Amino acid sequence: MGIKLEPPVNGSKFGYFMVNPEDPSKSAEDVEKEYAAGFAAMEASHCRPDTS
Repeated sequence: MGIKLEPPVNGSKFGYFMVNPEDPSKSAEDVEKEYAAGFAAMEASHCRPDTS
């Protein structure tokens, strides 16, 4: 069982995380792939904000 972003029905969830500084050697495409994979791992791809 992995980490899930959303709380269970009628539940709540508290969490915190650290965001590392941007790595200037990574392309925007690589960063997008990493974020997409991270949200997918938490079964929360539908929670990503549209930043386009």
